[in-house]
Amino acid sequence: MFYDDLDRGCLDSGIIHFRGSAFGKLWDVCASERMEVVGDVHTHPGAPIQSGLDRDHPMIAQRGHIALIVPFFAQGDFSPQALGIYEYASERRWEDRSLQGGRYFYVGRWG
Repeated sequence: MFYDDLDRGCLDSGIIHFRGSAFGKLWDVCASERMEVVGDVHTHPGAPIQSGLDRDHPMIAQRGHIALIVPFFAQGDFSPQALGIYEYASERRWEDRSLQGGRYFYVGRWG
């Protein structure tokens, strides 16, 4: 789901300002579809390096949550190795998994 599908004005300031009350819609969709959130994706204007805001304000502060950062506002084709991949550890601490991008994604055709 897109952030602004859940919280209409969350992108108006140029950064993601997502209200906690908007998570209710997400949890409702997950419950009805028997799904769960394992990660979130956002873009950066340059390199996919986690910013201080990203670190200090995780979308979901649950151990194991994955935050993906796509560089250059997602303009162009990117391999998994070009993404920023950060796994939430706890208490605003993250593990940088970016160098392991090939382990997280399959690129190719099935079958």
